[in-house]
Amino acid sequence: MNLGIMGVVLVLSSILFYSCKKDKNDLPGPTSTAQWDNSQMTNASFTGQIVKEDGTPLDGATVSTGTHMITTDVDGFFYFSNITTPLNATVLKVEKAGYFKAFKTLRVIANEDNQTRIMIMELPVAKTFNASIASTIIIDNGGSINFPANAIIDATTNLPYNGAVNVYAKWIDPSSDDLALLTPGALRGISDQGGEEGLTTYGMQAVELVGSAGQELQLGNGQKAEVTFPLPSSLSGVAPATVPLWHFNETNGMWEEDGVATKTGTDYVGSVSHFSFWNCDYGGEIVNFTCQLVDANNNPINGAIVRLVPTSSTLTARSAMTNSMGTVLGAVPVNATFDLEYIPAGCASNSPSTFIQSFSSTTTNINLGAITVPATSTAPATINGVVHDCSSAILPNAPVKLTVGSILLHTTSDASGAFSFNLNCLSGVTPVVITAYDVTNAVNGSTSLNVSPNATVNAGTVQACGTLNGFINWSSNNGTTTTTGSITEATNGSYFSQSFQMNTYLSASDSLPTGIQYINFGFDGPQTLAGTHNLVSYGDHLDVSTSQMVTGTPLVTLTNYQAVGGWIEGSFTATITSATTPSRTVTCSFRVQRQM
Repeated sequence: MNLGIMGVVLVLSSILFYSCKKDKNDLPGPTSTAQWDNSQMTNASFTGQIVKEDGTPLDGATVSTGTHMITTDVDGFFYFSNITTPLNATVLKVEKAGYFKAFKTLRVIANEDNQTRIMIMELPVAKTFNASIASTIIIDNGGSINFPANAIIDATTNLPYNGAVNVYAKWIDPSSDDLALLTPGALRGISDQGGEEGLTTYGMQAVELVGSAGQELQLGNGQKAEVTFPLPSSLSGVAPATVPLWHFNETNGMWEEDGVATKTGTDYVGSVSHFSFWNCDYGGEIVNFTCQLVDANNNPINGAIVRLVPTSSTLTARSAMTNSMGTVLGAVPVNATFDLEYIPAGCASNSPSTFIQSFSSTTTNINLGAITVPATSTAPATINGVVHDCSSAILPNAPVKLTVGSILLHTTSDASGAFSFNLNCLSGVTPVVITAYDVTNAVNGSTSLNVSPNATVNAGTVQACGTLNGFINWSSNNGTTTTTGSITEATNGSYFSQSFQMNTYLSASDSLPTGIQYINFGFDGPQTLAGTHNLVSYGDHLDVSTSQMVTGTPLVTLTNYQAVGGWIEGSFTATITSATTPSRTVTCSFRVQRQM
């Protein structure tokens, strides 16, 4: 699989860590005694891409952080522009039906853009057992789970559950080339003493339990299941006899120490009291690491993969990606020596890396400052431009993406609206498309140009204007008062979803701190063609009643019902009644990107 520049990258804030130690006393320095703290806030922007396990982009996924939500586009692209967020650990959560949740925890570069890629795992075919019978579930790609009898409860009601249990489970191989993209959060943990540690993984499991009616299940209080993690041959010889177990906390984005796993043959075996993501890791003291890559003209190198290759065989290389200022930020184990290398943006992840310099860590933070990268033979091209809005005013903090074939680069414009991309490994004149986004007005615009190897190309002005994002707009009149609502896709705080059963159902909500608004409606016929259809259900936040009823047989006029990635577009007018408010007339227009 060729992931292009996605490569085996660790996000800007991920941990670079020790990979094989005999026991905790062998780790380089004491475990941190400072209590983990995530109270400090900052402003920052984020751009990224969600990809499936085969490296292709995932559209229609919901990415959220705090109260901000956005849906990925056809390139798997998402952004959050100039939001207030925790400095130490900002958690990005990714959700889509048919997939495990995915998470990325970032140590934020304050007041700048932060770039990342996240790989999400598809749910496998469920393994099923009867909750009343002790059972062993074999995970298809490695490992197993032993469930005791009568140990399952309904996670919502906490009542015992005795029916069929559907188990969705996957093992995450610690020797995988995609480990950095697959790891939930980052390899950052909170020890049983409350301090932050950098983690060394010997394997992870993702597990979800679902009942016969689709309800979420869990282990009951006091019950434990035995979990087995296979050890790859490359780690089996150096893996310690015992290793702490850690579960992933979806709220704070950190792994939390919880139990012990014992090496049994070529496996680790431990007991867990609930299911989420579990991880076999050792922790150790870390220090912050940062540097900035610039070219011979002192221009920042954007989107490059930075690799720290240990000079000791007991360490594992890890990587990070530069942001628009050429900066990387992360953490490294103390008292270690590394070779600093990089792979230029736009090159395949298996492209040869270029050596920059060696450095050693101590017990204090490391800032290598600005480093001029050596010349490479990757035929670099530089694309510069500036973003304007629909009024031709400069647009700072604008998300910008560049697509060339299967490769996606992304960045954020600076205070003057300027942006720059570094594109390497071109074989000849290559067409690219640059798209810029006006977050405030929810519009975007693109420009196309040809790029040649070893050239500097001025893209000129890219106007974030012309293509509307998806939306649902509506007004409600009860005979005396007209109230309006509007929710726009891909704006901070909005969330859109859809389902296709006997009918098509669309819904949207806006969870900004200034208030919550929502709307949902359905029309007959799943995945229908454009034309007229019956409105079969309706609800919005303007009526507190749970029984909002559609009166008569109003029609929905669909002007577009396109394939996945295209638009579901139309309008309707309907009379809505309920037990708590007067009859009202609702007029609605919508343009929603089809997700499935």
